[in-house]
Amino acid sequence: MLQNGHAIPIANTANNNNNNVFYEANGSYSPLTTCNGWTNRNLKNSGLPAVV
Repeated sequence: MLQNGHAIPIANTANNNNNNVFYEANGSYSPLTTCNGWTNRNLKNSGLPAVV
């Protein structure tokens, strides 16, 4: 999601290193819809090379 044309970061409250950055987004994660599937679907939708 964008605010003034920029991605909206979410505060990282997890107990891990500070190298992670999270952003607002549409959709959700599940074992059947992983980040790999989401990325591949959006590559296809944009016309860029993607897995079949």
